[in-house]
Amino acid sequence: MEKSVERTQRTVIRLLFGILLSLIFFIAAIWGGHDLYVRWQEKRLVRRATFDMEHGNERDASLAARSILEMKPSSASAARIMAQLGERVGERSALNWRRKVVQLDPHSVDDAVALVRCAVQFNDIPTAERTLAEVNENLRNSAPYHEASALVAQFKHQDEKAETEWNEALRLSPDDKSFQRQLGMLRLRATQPERRAAGEAMLTALRSDPAQRSAATRALINAGVTRKEDPRKLLELARELQAYPEATWNDRFVYLDFLHGLQDPQFSAYLTELEKTAPTKASSLAALLSWMAKNNLSLLALDYSKSLSAESLQNWPVPLAIADAYLRLREWQNLEALTAKANWGRLEFLRHAYLARALRAEDKPAAAEHEWSAAVKDATSSESLVLLIQPISEWGWENETTDLLWALSKHPEKQKDAFMALYQHYAKASDTQGLYRVLVRLSELDSPPT
Repeated sequence: MEKSVERTQRTVIRLLFGILLSLIFFIAAIWGGHDLYVRWQEKRLVRRATFDMEHGNERDASLAARSILEMKPSSASAARIMAQLGERVGERSALNWRRKVVQLDPHSVDDAVALVRCAVQFNDIPTAERTLAEVNENLRNSAPYHEASALVAQFKHQDEKAETEWNEALRLSPDDKSFQRQLGMLRLRATQPERRAAGEAMLTALRSDPAQRSAATRALINAGVTRKEDPRKLLELARELQAYPEATWNDRFVYLDFLHGLQDPQFSAYLTELEKTAPTKASSLAALLSWMAKNNLSLLALDYSKSLSAESLQNWPVPLAIADAYLRLREWQNLEALTAKANWGRLEFLRHAYLARALRAEDKPAAAEHEWSAAVKDATSSESLVLLIQPISEWGWENETTDLLWALSKHPEKQKDAFMALYQHYAKASDTQGLYRVLVRLSELDSPPT
């Protein structure tokens, strides 16, 4: 009887042990399968996002990258994509994404260099220098490292050091045409005629390379404008630039600027050509309308907008371009109607500001103050403050601009820029009390921590 009970117990124990082991294997299989699924999804979405970026579809690329980060917050690939998207549109959040990539892959020189480039783009030289200093000594003898060092030196106007770094990068990677282009652009800015001529020759030679021709041509045009060269010569360069298959809308506007400034007979025909192609993309349409408004063609811009579909006019950032045109023509009722009940998404603070501008002009002080308060309340980040400061300073709202600059000075990444702008403002107004206040804050920034 006792032996029968023991056998039963052993059988039950073995059964329970088998069930437990099976459960462990089942959970491991599920977890392993989930991990495999996440990795497969990550690769698939990275390919999709890369394709979208290559074809100018930043919105879908962003959605794909964010989908990856929801599944796998530690995805360096997704963080790289978010950084690239931010760099394209000039969003400072790109710096945070670059920092995250370096944290996830601290031994990658390429990612460290990408962070340096991004830091230089957003004028954050301390971050760029700190990143360079943290690169392992054994990994510094590489072309990308010297490229990054050259970019920092250029930003600091250390041209001799920058040339040394570019030459070293070229020594390590002699076939890299982008390094040749950067060296040519550096020399083109030199004061010595022989160095400047050498830079021009380098860039002219690179115009035969499809991968470098656009950037090289832009550099030649910019240098020519700075040195006030023959505008007809520059017009020809601009004409060739806008004809390249890879030309951007900014390249087209450069050509349009020359045609307009020289009163060239081709201006009207080329503007009409751009009007036909611009509506295919909201950013292109907004850029064209803005160009018209800034070149005293606001009436023409609004007349052109009447030929567009309602959907085209509602796609951001077209409403902002239309608002600018109304403002320049001082059509306050139309500006109020455009902004009163609209929704500008994450840029609502700008809508409130434009509406406040219209209401002030219509002598509605209470309503205007209400909208301006809403604009200030919504502009909480440094990026939003910078975007808000730009138009109101153009409107001559000096008190509001000063208040926003002081608000901007509370953001560490923009403190010095804000204080320098405040210094210029108070100096222009001969406001010694304001100047003293700014100088005190600047000295506090420069003082070492205790």
